[in-house]
Amino acid sequence: MTDKPILTFARSLGSLRPTNSFAEKAIKALGEGDRVVVEIKRSSRNHARHRLYWAMLSVAAENLPTDGMDAELLHDVLKQKLELGHWIELPSGDRIFDGRSTSFSKMSEPEFVAYFERVQKVLAKWLGVPVEALLENAEMEV
Repeated sequence: MTDKPILTFARSLGSLRPTNSFAEKAIKALGEGDRVVVEIKRSSRNHARHRLYWAMLSVAAENLPTDGMDAELLHDVLKQKLELGHWIELPSGDRIFDGRSTSFSKMSEPEFVAYFERVQKVLAKWLGVPVEALLENAEMEV
């Protein structure tokens, strides 16, 4: 199952307002009068780091010389590359990768920090840029 970017909102004047680009895009995709279900969760995970992670994936996906790459696909590719999960062999002999979830409920903050640092190094290498440059560009997207 693909982890989805977290849509973050803040309460403002009795309404929920998007606080990241993923939430803004989701709101823009709604038609007037569309209804949605919202589940409110509080977490000990660092939301800012999580937003930066997804912004970094978006920046990297746009700059990788690979057709069809987006942040969600890149997230899955990186989990496989960094072996965050395990391989399952099917009766046919085919193998599939079952990636571990990075969701707030499935991965602690220290685990996510370690994973995030590994992802930064891989993406910087693939893009041929210093990690700092990658993070600077991602921070502009948050």
